[in-house]
Amino acid sequence: MLKKLDTISDKQLNKIMDIWLDTNIKTHDYINKSYWESKRLFVRDNLPKADIYVYEVDNEIKGFIGIQNNYIAGLFVNRDIQNAGIGSTLLKKVKKINQSLILSVYKKNTQAISFYRKQGFTIIDELVDSETNEIEYTMRWLSEEQIDPNKKYPIKNYDKTIFLKPIIKSKNIQIGDFTYYDDIDGPENFEKQVTHHYDWIDDKLIIGKFCQIGKGIEFIMNGANHDMRGVSTYPFPLITCGPEKAFQEFKDIPSKGDTIIGNDVWFGQNVTVMPGIKIGDGVIIAANSTVVSDIPSYSVYGGNPARLIKKRFSDEQISFLIKLQWWNWDYHKIFNNYKAISTGDWSQLANIEKWT
Repeated sequence: MLKKLDTISDKQLNKIMDIWLDTNIKTHDYINKSYWESKRLFVRDNLPKADIYVYEVDNEIKGFIGIQNNYIAGLFVNRDIQNAGIGSTLLKKVKKINQSLILSVYKKNTQAISFYRKQGFTIIDELVDSETNEIEYTMRWLSEEQIDPNKKYPIKNYDKTIFLKPIIKSKNIQIGDFTYYDDIDGPENFEKQVTHHYDWIDDKLIIGKFCQIGKGIEFIMNGANHDMRGVSTYPFPLITCGPEKAFQEFKDIPSKGDTIIGNDVWFGQNVTVMPGIKIGDGVIIAANSTVVSDIPSYSVYGGNPARLIKKRFSDEQISFLIKLQWWNWDYHKIFNNYKAISTGDWSQLANIEKWT
C-alpha cells in the first residue's frame, strides 16, 4: 500500500534510514561504506523536511520516495523486494503531483540510470561530487502535457499565442511541431496572413519546427505574380474569364516555387515574405522587414529590402548546429535539455549526444 507520511515516527524514520543505508552500500560499491555511515545522521535530520511517500507490505515499509518542490531527494526500495514495481509505483505517484522532476544519480550507478531512463528521465548535466570525487548526472522528467505539440494554446491561461499545426486547414500549408504565432488580435486567423494563395496554383508554404512568428506576418504567395513580359502587367484574362481560365492562359508565367522556412526561425512583427523565398534554420528577421531573397541559416536579416545584419555565430559553430539539428531530437530530449539549447552552452550541447 502506498501512502504519504504527514508525520514520521521514530520507528518509521529508522526503517526508512535502514533501507537508505543498505541500498546505498550495496549499489555503490565504488564508494567506501564508511562514507554512507557518516552521512546517515545528516540525511536522517533533513529527510523529514521533504514530502515522504512510503510503500508498505504487511504494514512494513519496503520503499520510499522523498521530494522537495520538484527535486527527488531519494527513491529507495528494500533490496529483498526489488523488481516488484515498488519504485515505479512511488515515482508514478509524485509524477501525478508534479509537472517536472529533477534528481541526481552517480554515473556508475548504471542500474538506476537505466531505471530512470525507462521512466522518461533524461540526463541534462554532469558534475563531480566534491565529497566522493565521483561523476554525478542530473536527470530531468517533464510531463507529456508540457511537451504536447498538438495542444492549441501553449501558454497557460493565455490565448494570444497558438501552436499553428493543430489549426491549419489548407492542404497547401505545412507547419512543423511547436511553431507558434502570436497575435493579440487573434492568432487563430493565421491563414489570413498567407495571401494570394490560390488552390489552382498549388504552391505551398512550408514552415519547420519551433519557429516563432510575430503579429503582422504576411507570406505573399505566387498568386500575387503578374506577367511582366508584355506592355502591361494588367491581368485582363482574370477579369474577363475568371481565375481558372486565366490560370490556363498564364500558366507559363515563371513561378517562384514554394516558400520554405527552416526550423527555429524567429520573425519579428510586421514581416513580409515574398513568393518562393527559402529561409534557413535558426534565422532571425527583424520587425518591419521585407524579405525578397533567400536567407542562409543562422543569420540576422532586417530592413526593406531585408539585408544581412550579421551572422549569429562563427562558421564553425554554424556548421556544428546545422549538423546537430536539435529540433529533430526526441521531444523529451529537447525539452529536458532546453537550458543548453537556449543558453548556447556549446560543451553541454556536445555532451548531450554522449548522454543519450
